[in-house]
Amino acid sequence: MFSVLTSKIFGATTLALLMLLTLQTCRADRLADELEDQKVLTKSWKDAQKTTKQSLDDVIAALAEKNAESRERAKKLDAAKLKAEADAKRNAEAYRSTQQKIDALLRTRGTSTCVTPGDVREALAGI
Repeated sequence: MFSVLTSKIFGATTLALLMLLTLQTCRADRLADELEDQKVLTKSWKDAQKTTKQSLDDVIAALAEKNAESRERAKKLDAAKLKAEADAKRNAEAYRSTQQKIDALLRTRGTSTCVTPGDVREALAGI
């Protein structure tokens, strides 16, 4: 009787271990499939990340180029402002000089003994 009971216990234990082994094998297969899926997702994510990084590099390079162009335009603008200021000073001085000459001519207008031609007088009247 002892050997029959031992055989039944051994058989039941073996059956339980086989069922546990089957369940673990199924679980391992499912986990392996999930791992493969994760590998595929990771690869596609890395590819997308590489594309994004390349796009960012392109944008950064284009931005650097535009910034360099902007700095060049700013330098040209500063140079143009300096030239415009110098031109304005030169024009103001020329205007003052010309105005002084005109004022001097107008003061001497009645003191001269020479006869001024009519067309010159008409030209001076507009000044």
